[in-house]
Amino acid sequence: MGFRVEESSYIVINRLTLSYPTIRTYIRQQVVKIIEETYAKPDVIAGVATGGIALGALVAQELGSAFLLYTFRDERSRNAEPNRRSVK
Repeated sequence: MGFRVEESSYIVINRLTLSYPTIRTYIRQQVVKIIEETYAKPDVIAGVATGGIALGALVAQELGSAFLLYTFRDERSRNAEPNRRSVK
């Protein structure tokens, strides 16, 4: 499994950042700050597999919003309903 660095200037390895409460809290607070300064209060925060689930759940909790877990299905099940779960 590799990373395509040319697609982004930044790479965040969530399994590392989530292991440190101070770093995890800082990232959560900064994402919440950006959301609050840029948008109205969201009803739902979606976490996309795999890297966005933990951060999305933390941000949703901080904002008091519902959290939606969205996972992609492969090409074979393209016509099927997406796998969505919402937790409030």
